Amino acid sequence: MLHIPALSGVNFEEKRREIKAYFQFCYKRYKSLFNLVAEEEAYFQKADPLRHPLSVWEKREEI
Repeated sequence: MLHIPALSGVNFEEKRREIKAYFQFCYKRYKSLFNLVAEEEAYFQKADPLRHPLSVWEKREEI
């Protein structure tokens, strides 16, 4: 598990690599959660009336 990187530091290139590694880790974790959805119908159902269905967020990633 990666910790949230601190934005302070002297070496900018090292800090960029650290932030990029953290982002990529979080993005892979986020994508892996969609593999847990058992049925495709779940992407189009609203789990909560105040939230968009999952299919809306998947489409935004493609943009």
